[in-house]
Amino acid sequence: MKKPLNFFLCQPWPLDLAQEIGKGFIDYARTKKNWECICLENLPPRETLEPWTHVGGIVIAGAPPASHDHPLPFPVLHTAWIPDRPDLLQVDVDPVATGIFAADHLMARGYRRLATVISRVEPPHRMRAEAFANHCRKNDVACDVLISEGASKEDFFGKILDWVRRGDFPAALFCTEDSTAHQLLRLFREEGLHVPDDVAVLGCEDDSKTCEGSFPALSSVHLPYRRVGFEAARMLDAQNTGKPIQNRQIFLPPESVNTRMSTSLFATSDPQLRRAIEFIRQHACEGITVQKAAQHAGLTLDMLQRRFKTEIGHGPNQEIQRVRLTKAKEMLRQTNFSLDEIADATGYQNGHYLSKIFKKKIGQTARKYRNTFHH
Repeated sequence: MKKPLNFFLCQPWPLDLAQEIGKGFIDYARTKKNWECICLENLPPRETLEPWTHVGGIVIAGAPPASHDHPLPFPVLHTAWIPDRPDLLQVDVDPVATGIFAADHLMARGYRRLATVISRVEPPHRMRAEAFANHCRKNDVACDVLISEGASKEDFFGKILDWVRRGDFPAALFCTEDSTAHQLLRLFREEGLHVPDDVAVLGCEDDSKTCEGSFPALSSVHLPYRRVGFEAARMLDAQNTGKPIQNRQIFLPPESVNTRMSTSLFATSDPQLRRAIEFIRQHACEGITVQKAAQHAGLTLDMLQRRFKTEIGHGPNQEIQRVRLTKAKEMLRQTNFSLDEIADATGYQNGHYLSKIFKKKIGQTARKYRNTFHH
């Protein structure tokens, strides 16, 4: 019988991102007959690791510690963005693509007064923020960068409050991680600012405990950490079997924004149009008609269609279809429901019809799209 090949997964397990990395690694490990995964919070001391035999590799969350500067006798892979180290095996989420993705999300919702908040100085957070700001400016949308720069928390949050209050509402903030966004939601509530009517808040990393525990619930850029874990395992497998590694650094783009109440408002000064949009986003998967949305907003059908075209660039029926398709994509990524079950949950006639719409709008079959995320 073949001896097991051991892999140490050293990750901050209390965080959702670490758990997703672990799940992705195990997804790949299940395709192997002799892989065993040992989950640890931190990288063990060198003297603890050196006696081990049949080790396929170590997956750690950060940069290599000083005590491990000399190479270990098995591969070490980093699930972190470590600049200027092409010698290291790295798999992480692309910080530039993340910032651009966040900017597109807020601009698509109509926000034209934006800022990004950096409370952590690590390079990936700065790169997320810089990419966000640069992408906004390239699209002729004003964007400020609010950075702590060693200021006290009180002064930093005061600076953010000043920015929110000195301009027109609604404004929108992108925080490069969820915990700061969570604190800002509490601050705005205490200061009498309404989220998202006055200021929308978008986090990053989609830590479910933080986001769902916020009031209102925090929207956040969902990062593909499960795929990070899967690609890490694939890279270590290639290293162990002597296959060529085409790229020692893999940086993955984000998958989606988990939209919750903190960005649920569409940024328009037209209150009737806003009511129609919110009605569509809440009820699109229930088989509603455009006529029902118009009635809810107190508009005629023609008036609603004209205002949609003027403010958003497409009609209300396209918005209903967009919301349904977005939900279908989310369910394909995150569940094992059948196409018929997903169709029933998103307002489509059946799985066959959903599949036809999916191929037409997305450019690939629903099955192929799902397989991208379920290895």
